[in-house]
Amino acid sequence: MTLILCPGMHDPTWTTAFWQSLITQGPIALTRSPPVIFPSNRYPAYSPWHLFAFLQTVQPAPPWLFLGFSAGCVAIAGTLPLLACCQVPITAIFALDAWGVIFPTATPVHRLSHDYFTHWTSGWLGGRGESFYADPAVEHLSLWRSPQTVAGWQVSPTQPQAHYTTACQFLQQQLASYIF
Repeated sequence: MTLILCPGMHDPTWTTAFWQSLITQGPIALTRSPPVIFPSNRYPAYSPWHLFAFLQTVQPAPPWLFLGFSAGCVAIAGTLPLLACCQVPITAIFALDAWGVIFPTATPVHRLSHDYFTHWTSGWLGGRGESFYADPAVEHLSLWRSPQTVAGWQVSPTQPQAHYTTACQFLQQQLASYIF
């Protein structure tokens, strides 16, 4: 399985810091192999075509697990039909602040949102897996820049009780469930 990070339009050092926050005190499985990182500083972060071409070049081992932020989620959503035509197995998608991005897929989509409004309105656009929203609300970039400081609610479509945690802990737990 290959984890593919699709950053948004921001300083590339934030992606490194994001990954470091996930592997620090996270499950050992996350440290076994580094993620493939779409270089959004060289290509448009929102471009499905550029993401698809990049993935054809690096040829990560399937199945794939996508983790995107903001504009990176637009690239992921637009690439899904191309990947389906190529029969690339996608295990899950983690969409951080993908407000307005539609994921019409049977693949589990886990949404993380910087506030309740974004969480509530994005749920209609695809997302069948566990999700997270910040409470209290935080600025948009905080989810990627410092997920360990973003507290909020983990929500399950199958369980009525929400669980208070951080975005980082939520991601560590959910990623580990796919990697193990």
